[in-house]
Amino acid sequence: MARLLRNCSTADHRSRSLNAIAREQYGFETLMHSAAQDDGPFGDHLQRILLGVSSLEHVTEFVRQTPAGNGDLGGSRDAFHRLQAAGILRLAADGKIAFRCALHRDYLAGRMGVT
Repeated sequence: MARLLRNCSTADHRSRSLNAIAREQYGFETLMHSAAQDDGPFGDHLQRILLGVSSLEHVTEFVRQTPAGNGDLGGSRDAFHRLQAAGILRLAADGKIAFRCALHRDYLAGRMGVT
């Protein structure tokens, strides 16, 4: 359960996860493996996020830099604030920019060519 909470930090993600397990659509390990897949339980949600992120070049570039440890505002406060308002990024206690949840990070990194 702790692993689920680490990967699914939003109430909607937790709710979808628990519903999928309760309805026996997924076992826990299968859910964790398929969570960041297009055909997984969050596929529609993640695809909408990808569409929104990729619609503005400066936002796309900002997302590409964040997983690589370049999580500072630099010259793109607008991109950060857009992503923060969408619930994708957050400002961590140490002042660094981080993804709000591992699910968003993993999905976007895989689709946007981030290593």
